[in-house]
Amino acid sequence: MVSGEDLFIPDIAVLRESGAGKVAVPIEDAVMLVEIVSRGSRRKDLIDHPIQSAAAGVPWFMRVDARNRVPAVILHRLEEGEYQPIVAAAAGSKFEMTEPFAFAIDPGELLAD
Repeated sequence: MVSGEDLFIPDIAVLRESGAGKVAVPIEDAVMLVEIVSRGSRRKDLIDHPIQSAAAGVPWFMRVDARNRVPAVILHRLEEGEYQPIVAAAAGSKFEMTEPFAFAIDPGELLAD
């Protein structure tokens, strides 16, 4: 994803139209960006990427975090330039969202046995 001169590399991007065959797409084409928090990039995933995505006007941001092997999923909506949590769930409970599309999962299913 490209925003001005900056290159964004989200773990998952939900786009308004297919990005097939493109090397990069404008960040304005993103409906939602998803970051899977990892040990090596924890600060970027938790702080930097959401700030950059909000500044670019991406309406939805999802974070998947499995710290201490307890996966959690949090969906944020952009409101007045900042992401506000809308739906959150940890392993053993149901994460269910209806916007920007319907999706449901027990975050515990994200870990391999």
